[in-house]
Amino acid sequence: MGENKAVMILEEKNEKIVFPRWAELPEIDLYMDQLISFFEKKLAFLFDKDEKGVTSTMINNYVKHKLIMPPVKKKYSREHLAYLFVIITLKKVFTMSEIKMIIEKMTANGIASTVYDDFCDSAECACASVFGDKKIPRLDGFDPLLKSVSLAAAYKLYSQKLIEERR
Repeated sequence: MGENKAVMILEEKNEKIVFPRWAELPEIDLYMDQLISFFEKKLAFLFDKDEKGVTSTMINNYVKHKLIMPPVKKKYSREHLAYLFVIITLKKVFTMSEIKMIIEKMTANGIASTVYDDFCDSAECACASVFGDKKIPRLDGFDPLLKSVSLAAAYKLYSQKLIEERR
């Protein structure tokens, strides 16, 4: 079997590993059903076809465990979305308490929009590296924590795509 079998699976399904940047997140606040629909479209590449990617129960648990702040008047802001992208990406690899610690470390000295965009850049570079795309810049310039969590998530995704191909 070829080394890039997982890449072929993504291509067959016309999936791309692209995280929306801060400026691409909706400027208007979203209700829960809109939020779930948005994530299902933007993060389809993270989930198997039979897997429910994001549910209201999951999001409510993230609020309950203080991974994200509560919605305001049942609406979720751009900042909520950014936090949720990070949480949903990392939840297959890390525990909730680890994710909370990772987010705290990542946001300790930065502006939410910049930190989120750095996460997106790192995650995409890690996926490109793991999936064998030689045109993407290396991960050398990223914070070691950001680099390691991005690589962990990328390897998990790569493994899932290979397993999915063998079903």
